[in-house]
Amino acid sequence: MNEYPEAPKEKRQRVSEPPKLHHGLYNQGNTCYLNSVLQVLFMTTEIHDRLDRVSEQETDKELRNIFTRLKQRECTTEAMTRVLEIKDVHRQCDAAESLRMILRKVSPKISEVFLGQLKYTTKCSQGHTINEETNPFWILPLSLKHSSERNYSVEEIFKSETISKETFEGNNKVFCDRCQTETTGNSECVMAEAPQILVLLLKRFTFDLNSRSHIKSDCCVDVPRELQIKDRKYKLYAMVNHMGSLRSGHYTATVLSNVDRAWYEFDDVRVKVREQLFAKNGTYSSRTAYLLVYRASWSPREEMKERRNENHLRDETKAHKARSKGPDPEERTRSTQPLIREDAELKKASSLNRNTKEEIAVLHQKEKNASKRDSLAKVEKKEQRSKIEDDDRSRVQRCGGSQYIKKNPVKFSLIVLGVITGFCLIVILPIALTN
Repeated sequence: MNEYPEAPKEKRQRVSEPPKLHHGLYNQGNTCYLNSVLQVLFMTTEIHDRLDRVSEQETDKELRNIFTRLKQRECTTEAMTRVLEIKDVHRQCDAAESLRMILRKVSPKISEVFLGQLKYTTKCSQGHTINEETNPFWILPLSLKHSSERNYSVEEIFKSETISKETFEGNNKVFCDRCQTETTGNSECVMAEAPQILVLLLKRFTFDLNSRSHIKSDCCVDVPRELQIKDRKYKLYAMVNHMGSLRSGHYTATVLSNVDRAWYEFDDVRVKVREQLFAKNGTYSSRTAYLLVYRASWSPREEMKERRNENHLRDETKAHKARSKGPDPEERTRSTQPLIREDAELKKASSLNRNTKEEIAVLHQKEKNASKRDSLAKVEKKEQRSKIEDDDRSRVQRCGGSQYIKKNPVKFSLIVLGVITGFCLIVILPIALTN
């Protein structure tokens, strides 16, 4: 007989592990590239509201289904591979190409979040413009050439407006219409329009002319936490990593959680918290980073709101962990005080906003009533004026006979005399003759 009886179920549930904040995706065979991209898109909250429930795009519907399931548990991606027409799930594919495939198949209102514009200008050695064009992009590729002996700095690329340069010489000269000859030239690329979500592709896979084969570069890349591009500031929130060789490799995703603001490693179905990548300084060095995903930061007011949200989420996470461990009442009260203050501020702001809207509605109603009263007053004045004119007209008509007598007394006397004479001739004369 067991000396220590089994604890009741209710007590056993109290010491169970707290629920997971994030969940992974099952690998169908070799679909780690797709899982990594989907985890990045799941943390891209800018597209969640754009996933219309009545959308006719199959990719939109399946993304919404995956996002809904990921909030609750691990899930599979069979339906997504069917929508993307991926026939062989055991074949390793490229994560960047997988992202492009998804952006091509979703509705435009989703893909436009990643859309930017690049301006290419080609000039001859004399400075004459040969060609100038602007092209859209979803993913901005960055070459890692000549960076094997030193760290490649992403930040250095964006310190000047020119993102990339190319020289045309030797057998690759350009023809200039103004010079009327083939000449050396240069091509420059600048960002004409920056996207809301900036995806940078570190071109680790290149074609080597000497070996006539594709090779992978494992150079160390200094990844900045923030990027300044023209007048916009970007913050890193996701990375897709590639480990291994070109033919035998594996993809994972490192993503900043929008729940507790911690960095998580998504390795298919396995999810774990990473060390805080930028705890020491604003740069993280990596030999596996492949895709870097940045989010355009907000205005100072919105950035302050984001900091408040981060503090709120951090306090909420601490309170959640404390509740799972069963803290004392005082500790629980201290951990929830920021939440109460935040809720009170939000309620107050909501109340002020609602009162302001009601005041505006009342003001509009008063303006409408005043306008209506003015219109009625104008109509009444017009009717009174018309009535006065009609009365004057009728008075003139009634007084017309007396005015005529005053102006023509002789004529009136003759008319009266003629009337009396006619009466006598017609009535009195026949009676007199009869007698």
